[in-house]
Amino acid sequence: MVIDHRRGVADPVVALTFDDGPSEWTVPVLEHLARHDARATFFTLGAYVEARPDVVRRIRDQGCEVGNHTYSHPRLGEADEEVVAQELSRTSWLIEETIGFRPSVWRAPYLSWPAAESSAFAMGMSAIGCNVVPGDWEQGRTAHSIAEHVLAEVQPGDIVLLHDGRPPHRNDPSAPTREETAGAVGLILSGLAKRGLRAVTVSELLSQTARAH
Repeated sequence: MVIDHRRGVADPVVALTFDDGPSEWTVPVLEHLARHDARATFFTLGAYVEARPDVVRRIRDQGCEVGNHTYSHPRLGEADEEVVAQELSRTSWLIEETIGFRPSVWRAPYLSWPAAESSAFAMGMSAIGCNVVPGDWEQGRTAHSIAEHVLAEVQPGDIVLLHDGRPPHRNDPSAPTREETAGAVGLILSGLAKRGLRAVTVSELLSQTARAH
């Protein structure tokens, strides 16, 4: 199941999601979440789970959710099923080794789904899209511009796409750090609180959707 549109929810909640970590910018994001008593979902890359298992455990210990974002961030629409299965299964195994259980949600790099959803479904994972995309990875974005974009668009039931890391590719054209995203998180959470909205994990959001229907 790909979640990529607004859903009816029983409570005023939204899901903040973070792709491409864990990284050096994940801990500042977690600190903002902790200060606001908020939770989020982190779609992690297996290569970085191997490198920073302590950060993945901190995500879990803080009540946030760990999702699968493949091992090496390939374009799955250009990969065959065997490659897709290896990317997903290796990452799920690493996550389980690190935090004690396998992820139930995943997101495709570049939101490129072809040939991937059946493999993920067989592994017990739901595919998660998004419907608020502030482009925080782009060169020149500031914490304020990222937060303003999110707060101008977000509605109850929305899934927001943010990034706490960078893909492990040479010549990646995105901004060189995710410092602005980390700074935006505190602004976003303050703005959500003023509107009476709470930040929860994707799985919590989906459970709200199920109750609403």
